[in-house]
Amino acid sequence: METHPIMGDLAAEARLDDPAFFLADPYPTYARLRREAPVFWCESGQFWALSKHEDITWAELRPNPPFTTTQGLHIPEARRSGRIDERDPGGAQQTGGGFMSDPPGHTAFRRLVGTAFAPKLMVDLEPGVRSIVDKLLDRLPDGEPVDFVEAVSAPLAVQVIGEFLGIPEADWDDLRRWSDSFMAFIGGGLVEGSPEAAQAAVDMQEMYGYLTQSLAERRQNPRSDLMSSVTKLVMDGEPLPEASQLAVCFSVLAAGNETTRNTLSGAMVAFAEDPGQWERLVADPSLAPGATEELLRWVSPVTHFGRRATEPVVIRDQEIAAGDFVVMLYGAANRDEDVWPDADTFDITRKDAHKHLSFGWGLHRCIGLALGRAEIRIAVEGLAERFAGWDLATEPVRNPSVLVHDYKTVPVVLRRS
Repeated sequence: METHPIMGDLAAEARLDDPAFFLADPYPTYARLRREAPVFWCESGQFWALSKHEDITWAELRPNPPFTTTQGLHIPEARRSGRIDERDPGGAQQTGGGFMSDPPGHTAFRRLVGTAFAPKLMVDLEPGVRSIVDKLLDRLPDGEPVDFVEAVSAPLAVQVIGEFLGIPEADWDDLRRWSDSFMAFIGGGLVEGSPEAAQAAVDMQEMYGYLTQSLAERRQNPRSDLMSSVTKLVMDGEPLPEASQLAVCFSVLAAGNETTRNTLSGAMVAFAEDPGQWERLVADPSLAPGATEELLRWVSPVTHFGRRATEPVVIRDQEIAAGDFVVMLYGAANRDEDVWPDADTFDITRKDAHKHLSFGWGLHRCIGLALGRAEIRIAVEGLAERFAGWDLATEPVRNPSVLVHDYKTVPVVLRRS
């Protein structure tokens, strides 16, 4: 493929398969992609990248054909499909019994599992979430540096998901370790063959083994938790296969932890950099739901998801061949000037922030988005009740990842109201 000089420059800049690229500010490059190459071929990663909101929502709404979710979801899987089996040893996600399967199996599966995520059930969880938030926020020091990730973001996400699944408090530290290792693996932040990569593989096997054993126990002694509910699900007159039950619990653990944790961590950075927005929220707490949507748009906790083309497809006059991998850059779409003319402005009063793609879109939109929204909103409300503002004590530190906007530390100094 002949490379135009301008495109060559953009190719050198848009290192989309390199975790280090996302540690810096990717948004100027995203803007160039939207302008110059909205359907961009990343040669080093061997995938096409979509950066326009319109194109991503179009692709998200298309079942197989022309796109499948069973042959890769993440950038590292574009070149090495064997990573799929490493992250999903049970194989449930590639069959008709996983969130990342294809219709018609996926449609029936999602409809079935949706009963465990009914809006009323999510609302019923809010008092428990608020109790966790209150305890975590009440422990925060006034006027002294504290790492918000360790003090609030990470424990909140783990505790809510742990209680939702029915995992005992004694195992919550393991829950976090397993989730962190999984995200580091699929996010490409580990060097293959390194001790860290080997430990992540061990952690993931432990996680699958623990969930498998827990589900077996729930079949014998059901409780009032998600794992027990999953063991009772019936599809086509038969109990949901064990691998599919595992897929549900695993998906909730991985997705539920990361979106909440990283959005809240990113929120602390956003409000520290624009304290006027925090002052508006403190003055009018009713802005919290809208602020939640704007934070999801602004932070874009999940960088991308991918699909593989099962037949030739044309997007913006660019032909994508059968077998090509296609990456949907949610962070780029969430700053699309065709949707938000002032997309690079952080504005908690934005009326159409809910158009963001941080939970995905269409067929595979996050089934637990109501719980994720509630966690973020309740945490923001709790912060507004207690704190007039805060400053960054030192620069936040990010974990390398091509998949999630992952904060390792966000040191802040809070000022109580």
